[in-house]
Amino acid sequence: MTRILPFTGHGEPETLRQQLAKICLESAAIPVEEGEKREIFLKRWLFQYLDLFPEYAFVAVDERSGQALGYVLACPQTEVYKEKLDQKGLDLWCDHYPEYPAHLHINCAQEARGLGLGGRLLRTLEESLSQKGISGLHLVTSEGNRNVSFYLKNGHAILDQKKLNDTPVVLMGKKLGKNCM
Repeated sequence: MTRILPFTGHGEPETLRQQLAKICLESAAIPVEEGEKREIFLKRWLFQYLDLFPEYAFVAVDERSGQALGYVLACPQTEVYKEKLDQKGLDLWCDHYPEYPAHLHINCAQEARGLGLGGRLLRTLEESLSQKGISGLHLVTSEGNRNVSFYLKNGHAILDQKKLNDTPVVLMGKKLGKNCM
């Protein structure tokens, strides 16, 4: 049995951070070297969100082992926080932020993929954002990436396409609220 729990209410924070770091690294599109590059990668894609927005971090935990199997993180207001975030390309999508202000990062451990965990994590985050009056959620991914179909299946639409560092990327989004869940 797997439970979705808030990051802030589960177990020893440092142990959980290390479990999430392992999932983040194994989910990376390309291997991340040891050392400074790894620390920068983890800060950019995981730790800054846990530190700045812990109330928008949820973890899928195996009840038997206590191991984290996945996580979802969000910045509730990208436009407001874009200067604080170490993220490239946030300015590319500014015209979409009024309708889709929050953005997310989600990863599941390899052994937990295809079990519906990602969808459960997304729904938990969407409900939390919606309850706080956030009107929409967006993400950016590589064009043609396997996760595009996952997001489409979970109610996200392709909003825009651009190039980021010569890589074709898509902006996907979902409106939130009582009538949009």
